[in-house]
Amino acid sequence: MRSLSTGLFFFSLILSAILFKILEFFQFSVTIFLLASLHDAREGPKEYWRSVMKDEPMPKAIQDVLIQDSARSNNNKDRFTRNFDTKPNLIIYHSHVIYNQKDHELASSKMN
Repeated sequence: MRSLSTGLFFFSLILSAILFKILEFFQFSVTIFLLASLHDAREGPKEYWRSVMKDEPMPKAIQDVLIQDSARSNNNKDRFTRNFDTKPNLIIYHSHVIYNQKDHELASSKMN
């Protein structure tokens, strides 16, 4: 009986090692697949228009509505804003002060 339980123990160890390797391979495969599929995106709306509309150019009215991708069109463009406002803007809200109407009137009359 002891040899049977020892055999089952070693069998379960071997089986768990095999399952671990399969799981490890599966995780590696999924990771490689996801990394490889990152570059498989559509190039842009103009290329899509040409493929669907059989090489017709996109009308100017539709081109004006599309959002331009700044990463593709303006790689050398200077993106730093130089004409920003340098005046300080400080707004203090006294939300932590709770005035009692009676106390507020007394305080304002004492100031005058």
